[in-house]
Amino acid sequence: MFEEHRTLDEVRWLYERVYDLPVVVMSNWVLLQVCDFVGGVIFPRELARKVLGHLNESLIPVIEHPHRKRWTILVYPNCLPDDVAERAMSRSCVSMTVRGDRVVLPLPCDRGGFRWIREPAKPVVLPKLSEIIAAMQAVQTWV
Repeated sequence: MFEEHRTLDEVRWLYERVYDLPVVVMSNWVLLQVCDFVGGVIFPRELARKVLGHLNESLIPVIEHPHRKRWTILVYPNCLPDDVAERAMSRSCVSMTVRGDRVVLPLPCDRGGFRWIREPAKPVVLPKLSEIIAAMQAVQTWV
């Protein structure tokens, strides 16, 4: 992904022009700007693996936060979760971004350890939030 893009401005250009993602550069980081057409769902790593396995879709972009052992699945925010989904998310330590939030995007220098588990397609293909919520509910088992 970053073969020829080394500076923050080059990486910002790559995310904006090649992947069509809304980004900003702040304090030596490139950040995804959550808006009406892109957001994220933050999962514990193992639950994210189950959700992605259930969806059986390799184009879904996923970012790893290695120190927190969490993965962010980028989504198209087509809905808000209902009460049942919110309770399930809460019990599973799953959170959602909201409009105006920012998500750290991986950089070529591996600052902070953020990395792509699944790089975005060109241009990015995002699953609907409703699909991610349904997959999460499908794979959860309660003891």
